[in-house]
Amino acid sequence: MTASRQQRQQQPAAAGSAALPPQGGSSTNTTAVTGGLAAGAAGGGLAGGGFGEAKGVSFEENKLRVAELRQLLAKPENRRCADCQDGSPAGRPSWASINLGVFICMRCAGTHRGLGAHISKVRSCTLDTWLPEQVVFMASTGNAAANAHFEALLLAQDPGSSCSGGQNPNAGNGTTPSRDGNDNAEPCRRPARDSPEMAGFIRQKYVDRRWVKPGTTWPPALQQRQQQQQQQQQQAEVTAAAAAATAAAASPLPPQ
Repeated sequence: MTASRQQRQQQPAAAGSAALPPQGGSSTNTTAVTGGLAAGAAGGGLAGGGFGEAKGVSFEENKLRVAELRQLLAKPENRRCADCQDGSPAGRPSWASINLGVFICMRCAGTHRGLGAHISKVRSCTLDTWLPEQVVFMASTGNAAANAHFEALLLAQDPGSSCSGGQNPNAGNGTTPSRDGNDNAEPCRRPARDSPEMAGFIRQKYVDRRWVKPGTTWPPALQQRQQQQQQQQQQAEVTAAAAAATAAAASPLPPQ
């Protein structure tokens, strides 16, 4: 296969991003795509020397980013896909959403890609070119923090797992009450990884934000900035009220 032909085949993928298997594809297709990705990385086309937003990132620089991602993936909370929570080797995360802050398996990554880049920007943790700020963001979020936000109203059969304990209960069979007394929480409805219902679960989680607590935002830095702005505004209102009261007290009383 010529270099020009390889380049034409890579064009449909997002800039700096490896290709993904078609949503709902067979395991044969997934294997074929995985092999193609590995061949592309061996040829130096993806891991370093990126294009688009990653243009100018050298191979050596990207090796450092990939090593940092490997350390993040080794954390207990990131060893299972944030969405399917499958415990098999196939469910180990090797992809990430760089704006949602989650590490996901290849199958769920295909569903994320189908949501559109305005919802989820997907990158391979081993084959794509990464910017330093993207790795920093993933380090500041991760699966535990992200699921605490996106699955806040979702309960697990295991009270300690918040629907993220690695089990794959079938839809609608979770009945564990909320430990924090949240009456708005729902039973765990996480489908199995290979279930056709998983795509719908992911869409409800990130597009509909079905299980997000009202009044919370993502990513955490955005919520912190909003809270700081609210505090500053409240402080400014208190200061203005105090100044007005002081000015009123200092003003001479009108003649009787």
